[in-house]
Amino acid sequence: MNLFGMVKDSTRPYTRLESKFYDHFIAPSVAGFYSHFEQALGLMDGMDDAFVLDVGCGGGQLLEYMAKRRPGVRAVGVDLSGDQIRRARKRLAPYGSRMSAITSSALDMPLPDNEFDLVVSIGCIKHWPDRLKGLAECVRVLKPGSRLLVVEADRGCRLEDVAYLAQKTPLPFLAKPIFRIFYLVKVAGPSLDMEEMRELAKKLPIKKVRVSRVPGLPGLMLDAIKK
Repeated sequence: MNLFGMVKDSTRPYTRLESKFYDHFIAPSVAGFYSHFEQALGLMDGMDDAFVLDVGCGGGQLLEYMAKRRPGVRAVGVDLSGDQIRRARKRLAPYGSRMSAITSSALDMPLPDNEFDLVVSIGCIKHWPDRLKGLAECVRVLKPGSRLLVVEADRGCRLEDVAYLAQKTPLPFLAKPIFRIFYLVKVAGPSLDMEEMRELAKKLPIKKVRVSRVPGLPGLMLDAIKK
């Protein structure tokens, strides 16, 4: 089984081994973005009973993070990889029916229109064959007046921010320089820059759009409200 087949084809679902590698080595560094979500979303103030969708939920780490902090939040995670969803369901089992995860493409989610109070996504856009369609799906399932918050790797990221992310990744010390190169070439490289994110946002039925760099991390954030 090819552990890094997703390097050649970033649109296909993770295999079991890739899911395990992501869970142990990449997810802890991605968790560095969670505090920015928490600040922007107001999860600590006024979001106690929100219904949240996590698009590209992976192994359910962000859902678990929300579940621990807000016992009233209900959430659904969506991911193309069945192996990631199995990990997510196991991780979320202690929280019962309020936290669930389903296998689905982000481009055609089996979810109703106008359903969620909040849609979030971390590092998923670069895996979508049609980025605009994926974002349009995220907006479709949002209630009018509700929030879309998306973080993706920044193709124009600063080297020092990549180095900081590598430092937070629980890889062996000698592997961290390889991770920095991998991030720049295979993660940020196929991703998008601020102008591309802004252009995508212009084609969506959203307002109060803000596209910004995540402070101290090699990522972009799209923060908007559905019209």
